[in-house]
Amino acid sequence: MLEAKAASVPKAFLPVGTAILESACETPSGQLEHDLVILLGEVAFVVESKATQQREPLRDPEKAYTRIKDDFKSNAGIQKAYEQAERLRR
Repeated sequence: MLEAKAASVPKAFLPVGTAILESACETPSGQLEHDLVILLGEVAFVVESKATQQREPLRDPEKAYTRIKDDFKSNAGIQKAYEQAERLRR
């Protein structure tokens, strides 16, 4: 459901004829899946949706920084999405 919602957003404002590929895989066997690949002219956008539960922000800046850093590095977080997209770019 998250991936379908992520695909609906660019469809609302990108020009007609923009290639929007949902669940695009790097291999014929369906491995290394990407949630959304958008081809607009010579530019490719790779969208990786991650459904992690949001945690309450902390008031202590030191603890808040640690929490953000940990969330960023988690396997379901932004770092993982970056690594997936970077692999496709390479």
